[in-house]
This record gives sequence, structure tokens and C-alpha cells, in this order.
Amino acid sequence: MAFPAELHLVHFNTKYSCVLEGKKHPDGLAVLSVLLKQGYNNNNYNFLNLAAQVTNPGDTSDIAGFSLAGLLPNDKSFYRYQGSLTTPGCEEVVTWTVFANTVEISEAQVTMHIISCETVN
Repeated sequence: MAFPAELHLVHFNTKYSCVLEGKKHPDGLAVLSVLLKQGYNNNNYNFLNLAAQVTNPGDTSDIAGFSLAGLLPNDKSFYRYQGSLTTPGCEEVVTWTVFANTVEISEAQVTMHIISCETVN
């Protein structure tokens, strides 16, 4: 099944010093994946408005603190598997947790032009 967007919350195992170090180990990273579908405007995703202003590598935007729990579906049933990063080198170091239920965001939130700025090469 296809979805218009997907949110990845990337974490590194704290027994390693940073993401770069975690990428070297089979238990180095964990990703929570939230599948997003078009629906109503979701205020929990208002950070997308600020993220859209980050258009060049090195750009930043101040985002007020908020609870990441609001980004997750209400029903937290999930699937879990061992897999790889979705960006080149595609290291097979990720424990993926994919939530079985979707979260709705508006058409405007889905179609916002966001450039993914990766801090890890």
C-alpha cells in the first residue's frame, strides 16, 4: 500500500557515542516509522511549516519544544524487523518499528516542499 508521506524518527543506541558510531554496528540505530495519509490538518505536525524554511544545507530553524508522542498514531500497534538505512550506504544496522496505523495530515502538510537535511553523510 502506498502512502503520500512517511515520518522517520531516528535514534542511535546510547552505548555508542553518536549516530556515526552507531552506523558501524548491527544494533546501532532504531527508527520509528509513521505512515502518513491525507486528511485533516494535524496541529501536531505544525513543525513542518518551519522545516519548509530550511532549504539549503547548513540552514537552521528554531522549533519550540513539543512532545514527539503527538506525532504517533493513537493505536501504537506495530511491526518490527531488522533492516537498513534508506539513504546511501544503506548500512544494515537499523531496528525498524513501523506503526500499523496511520496518522492524518492535511493536503497542504503533505505537499509542503521539505528538503531533508541529513546530519550524517
